[in-house]
Order: sequence, then C-alpha cells, then structure tokens
Amino acid sequence: MTTQLPRLRSALGTLTTALLGLLLLTAPAAQAAPFAYITNQVSNNVSVIDIATDTVVATVGVGTGPRGVAVNPAGTRTYVTNFSGGDVSVIDTATNT
Repeated sequence: MTTQLPRLRSALGTLTTALLGLLLLTAPAAQAAPFAYITNQVSNNVSVIDIATDTVVATVGVGTGPRGVAVNPAGTRTYVTNFSGGDVSVIDTATNT
C-alpha cells in the first residue's frame, strides 16, 4: 500500500508559472523585442520588462489595484484590469503611455 502526499506548490513555483503564462500572452510582433507587463498593486502601476535583458524599461501609471494583464494579438495594446478602481487601463505598447 502506498500513500500519496499532496503536491505543494511553492510561492516561487507559482510566480514562475504566472510569469511564463504572462510572457506567452504578452509577446508582441516577431520583429519587436518581447516585453512582459507586470502589475504592481500597491504602487498602482505596471512595470514593462525587456525579457531579453531582464531590465525594467518603463513604469506606467494605471488605475487603483491593478491585477490582470492582457495584450491584444497585434501586440499594440496592453489591457490592465484595476480591481479596486473597477475599470480597465489601456497601455499603448509603442509609447508605454
């Protein structure tokens, strides 16, 4: 008889999975450098990270309590849901505004 232990997911494993999923969703057009858009709930902004160099290239102010991020298929717009504000911010990926 064997006993299976429950699988535990570490915080790092969860973050890695979330970032991988985010990177797959946020890859702009093939000719542009890929970026990741990471929400910062406490400071109400989004960090734009160049994943080729692992550096923050911009910080964009958004609404209150940003949580979810999605990028349109063309990679020209990033949509950020603001949980506390109950609205959505739209970022132009060409200018990060």
